[in-house]
Amino acid sequence: MSAIRRHGRGPLRRRTLRVAALALIVGSTTVVAGCSAPNRINSAVYLRDGKPTLVVNLCDKKDRVAAVTVRETLPEPAAIDISPSGSAAPQVAREWNAGTPDQTSPREIQLLETPPGWRVYTSPDNLLVDLLEDQGYRVSLAVTGPGYGRDVGAAFTLADLRSLKTGEVWAKPKRNERERAMSLAAFRKAARDAC
Repeated sequence: MSAIRRHGRGPLRRRTLRVAALALIVGSTTVVAGCSAPNRINSAVYLRDGKPTLVVNLCDKKDRVAAVTVRETLPEPAAIDISPSGSAAPQVAREWNAGTPDQTSPREIQLLETPPGWRVYTSPDNLLVDLLEDQGYRVSLAVTGPGYGRDVGAAFTLADLRSLKTGEVWAKPKRNERERAMSLAAFRKAARDAC
């Protein structure tokens, strides 16, 4: 019995504990890294026949668009008006969030128009139904498949989209850069590079 105890507290047990601890650390890191959504460039916006339209670029042939969100951008909290009572008037961004369990792969989606077979998930009292001239918006999509996650999206105004020349889209050239006008080919290259 003492031999078992001695063996249980000896070098073999310490080595086993070290291997188990290392496996736990590596396994945890892999799970955490695998669960974090990649910041991919999957979307651009332009006007198609005068209507804001999302251009989709997926990283893998097996990727599918699960949902699209268009949300108003609100001013920073310091810029919000204070009511006479002294409390900040709460502002809630309106949004249009539509998705499909079929997870299709459309190349383009007209914003605020629900594609056939899709469903709007935004409550009616918070639903974004039109885009206003002086309002900022952000569009992004959720992707499932090997390139799963949420893309970096694109912030835009209607004036941004109206400034585009034929063949241009509004998108981020790189993840951490501001959106700008670019050719559709340049967007597709930036999206491929971000995959």
